[in-house]
Parts: sequence; structure tokens; C-alpha cells
Amino acid sequence: MRTTLRNSLPFGRHALFASASLLAGAVAQAAEQPTTALASVTVTAQRHEESAQDIGLAVTALSGEALQEKGVTNVNQLQNYVPNLDIAPQYGSGNPLFRIRGVGLKDYGSNNTSTVGVYLDQVALPYPIQTQGQLFDLERVEVLRGPQGTLYGRNSTAGAINFITNKPTRELHGGLTSNYGSYNASSVEGFISGPVSDTLRARLAFITEQGGAWQDNRDTGQSLGDKDTTSLRGQLDWDASDAINFNLSVHGGKDQSDSRGSYLYQGLKPNATYGSRYSTIAPESNGKKTGWA
Repeated sequence: MRTTLRNSLPFGRHALFASASLLAGAVAQAAEQPTTALASVTVTAQRHEESAQDIGLAVTALSGEALQEKGVTNVNQLQNYVPNLDIAPQYGSGNPLFRIRGVGLKDYGSNNTSTVGVYLDQVALPYPIQTQGQLFDLERVEVLRGPQGTLYGRNSTAGAINFITNKPTRELHGGLTSNYGSYNASSVEGFISGPVSDTLRARLAFITEQGGAWQDNRDTGQSLGDKDTTSLRGQLDWDASDAINFNLSVHGGKDQSDSRGSYLYQGLKPNATYGSRYSTIAPESNGKKTGWA
């Protein structure tokens, strides 16, 4: 009995030390592993700032940095990154049709308001044509699935899209970003922001996009589709008192981009409607070529 005790005691000590060592290693490994908790996302979906995780709404929020990384510079491109959102131009025009979860306005008139409300810093853009400016210097965009009539009015049955711009800062800083791509496409975006006085702050931001004509007229060799857009935004933030703040925002933009030629899927043949004014034109075989100015 004593012999068994002598032989088992050292083994028990080694087993105890091994167990303690494994436990310490597991604790250290757990401490090194990063946490997988979701980062808090602040939204103003209910007209005041709160965490997106604390509200009972179906909302998708994208930060300004995320929009820049994805190359989103106009509202139509949001449909590629927001579930249930569809933005379709009417016959290629700048008057888009907005739909969320399949609900939207199907109308080709530019003076009819959509059932998807679009807002820039809580200011409504009631007509779809007003939403075609460039997106730049944004803090975030929020897409709320409808109906949202309680907070956003009667024309938000399908939902609402909120664009929140970056506000003037209390410290002076600025930034400049430039990109260059295929077909000589280029863009430059920048801002400067800072204090004017103890109670007044200002911010100036701009973006310009040039080039990118990827389509050629097969008869003349002319390149079609060059971008030529420039937008500018100025803001003033004034603290009138501890409880009252005024924000003045001025926006301006210019779009002199080239249009692109038509693409004939089935070709064109003389008929009773057009007579013999047009000769037979074969269907297009190259997506980068067109026979139309």
C-alpha cells in the first residue's frame, strides 16, 4: 500500500502542474482573441440620435467612409449595397424611380412625388430629379424601410432615405482625396473645417468628376460619355445659446456631362412608320460601340 502511494504521488504532482499550465495557456489565448461584439452605430432614424441596436426599425446605415470605399457618388448607386432598395432611371434619364421592398411610384412625370422620402440633413427632396446631385462629405446615409409616415410625412409609405452631412468642427482640419481610373476617369474631393469664433464654425467641401468616356461612335470615332460634374457645399454652425444652435447650409452643383449613344439590340429596318428615311442598321455587336451621336 505504501509502495503504491509513493509511486502515485509524483505522478499526481506532475498531473497537477500540467493541468495548471494548460489552464494558464487557455486563459492567455482567450485574452489575446479579439472581441466579436458589433460596433455601436448611431442613427437619427427617429429624429434624435440613438444606437441602431436599440430601435425597433428595419434600417440600413452606411458611413461616409464606407460610401467612399465603395465608390458611391450618386444616389442611384445605393441600390447595389442596400437590401430591398431599387432605384431605376426612367429611360436612362436623371429622374429615377425609387422602390423599397417593391413599393414605389411608377410614374414618368418629373413633378410627382415618390412614396420613398429622400432627405438631406432633414430637408425633404420631394421630386426625384432633385436627388441627382453628387454625394460627398457625408457622415452617413440611413435607409428606413416603410411605412415611415409618422415621422416623415405622407410621401414615405415605402420608406425614407436620410443623408447626413459632416458638420463644421471645433478644431481646424481638412482633407483631399483624388482618384484616377480607366478611360481617363478622375475625381477630386476635399474639405476644410474649423472655428471662426468661440460660437461660430464653418465647413467648405467640394467634389469634381471628369472623363471616363468608354463608348465610341463607330462612324466618327468620337468618344461619348465623359463626366463633367462639380458640386460645392458650405455650412455655418452658430451656437446662439447653450440650448439653441443654428445651421446654415448652401449647396450648388453643375453637371455638363456628355450623353451616351443608343444601343440597338434588334437593329432598325425601314417600315411603314418611318418610311424609307432610314436605311437598314444591323444590331449592335460591341457594347462599347454605337452608331448614334
